[in-house]
Formats: sequence, structure tokens, C-alpha cells
Amino acid sequence: MFSKLNAHLKWIVPAIAAIILLVWFWASQSPKIISATVSPETALSSTTTGQTLLNFKLKLKGSLPVLAASLKTLGTTAAGLKVSLTKQADGSFTGSVKTPPEWLNKPQTITFGLYVNGTRTSGAAGAVRFAITDIPAVLPPDPGEAGKQTLEGIDSDQDGVRDDLQREIVFMYPDRDEVRRVLRAMVKKQQDVITTTGDHEHFKGLISSELAFKNCYRYLVFGGGVRDYTNGDILWKMLRNTDERKKKDEDHNRIATPYTSPIYSTSEACTQPLVQGQY
Repeated sequence: MFSKLNAHLKWIVPAIAAIILLVWFWASQSPKIISATVSPETALSSTTTGQTLLNFKLKLKGSLPVLAASLKTLGTTAAGLKVSLTKQADGSFTGSVKTPPEWLNKPQTITFGLYVNGTRTSGAAGAVRFAITDIPAVLPPDPGEAGKQTLEGIDSDQDGVRDDLQREIVFMYPDRDEVRRVLRAMVKKQQDVITTTGDHEHFKGLISSELAFKNCYRYLVFGGGVRDYTNGDILWKMLRNTDERKKKDEDHNRIATPYTSPIYSTSEACTQPLVQGQY
């Protein structure tokens, strides 16, 4: 009996090892998303009717063929949307998908999970966001890692707000243009704290103005109710997302000290001199 068992083991063990090796090889060679972009980069107004064609550009690594791609909205049970893909000469893929008409019924940000060959891609590149806004909002291109190479970052439309922050604000509040304007004004002041030079009075003035916009933001979004500062914290972390930016912010805050700013969330927060007329 033992001799028969040993005979079986002689081919069973190598077969299992071969299967494991094949699965590992397939996983290591399967397409992995390097980057994914979606257009239109102009966020659509919720008054848009009919369907909108979303266009994609995918950059991948891996030698196995891409047989299919699809999108599925995260947090829902809606059926996935098939993406029509075309391979380009540089190895990337372009694709398109028609949005369901109901997506355009109200201002919202929709986040998709991106599936390639039936497998959900991981990392930031595997999720794509699309905003339907209360009024049309032109989004600058995503600067990616290039936006972290300098202290000032990339501001392609030269509106005074870094492109990565400008995009994030639209995705955060697609239904509140007034809030978006206040946040853009707030991060302008926060950026100036990081990127400009000056004395105590210079940085004290910038920080006082920044806090005034923050008070206005808190009033517009929360009023007297329960507050959730998640979005504000996300923007603050993005502002300081390199060692150099963090150090400059800390150094210039020390120069500005001491400074004071009233913290309140009433209608007066958006009419104070440091806010009025600046957004």
C-alpha cells in the first residue's frame, strides 16, 4: 500500500507545484494599472440631458493581453458598465463607455472600480471619479507625481490654486459652488503660507485670513449642527504632502505666532472683512 502511495505522490506533488507556479506566473504577468484618466475633464452640469460618453486612457504593465475592461460604481449593486477598448501603438489603451442617464439627474461624485479581465485593479489608479456639478466646472489635468516636484506645485490654469487641490474640491462638493469658492480662497491663503516669504505681520495676516475662510466654510457646510472635518483634513494633508512643504508650513507658522482668530460658525463668518469680496 505504501509503495502505491509513494508512486502517487511522485506525480501529485510535482503537479501541485506546477499549478502553484502557473498561478504565480499568471498573477505576476497580469495587467496592472499604471495610470488611468477619464474625460470629460469638464465636470458636467446636472442640467445635462441624455447620455454622456466617458473616454478613458489606461497605461498598463504586464505582458498578458487585456481581454475586457469594465466599470462598477463603488458602494452600489448596479451592473457593471462595459468599456470598449482600443490598443494604441504605445501599448496604452483608449476606451469609452456611455453613462446611464440617471447619473446626470443630480450633482454628485461617482467613483468607479476599474476591472481588467474581470479582476478589480488595486491602488489609486484602479478607481476613477466623475463629477456631475451644480454648474459646469473645468477641471485641470491631474498633475500626479509631477505636482510634488516643486514647493509651488502645478497650477496650469493659473488661478492661484494647485491643480490637485482644485480637482479635489470639485469632487468633494459637486453640489455646492459657494462652498467650492470658499475652499479655493482658503487654500490660496494656505498655499501662500507655504510658498511666500515675509515677517511676522505678513504670515500673521495670511493665517488670520485662512482661518476666516475656514470659519465661513464651517458655517456654510455645518451651521450649528454636528461637524465633520474630514474634507478639511484631507485638503490640509494634501497641502503639506511633501517634506519640504510641511517644513515651510511649520516654519512660517512659528514666525506668525502669536496670532488669534475667533472660531465661530454663524452667518457673520462669511461677512467678515477678511472674507467678504475675496471669493
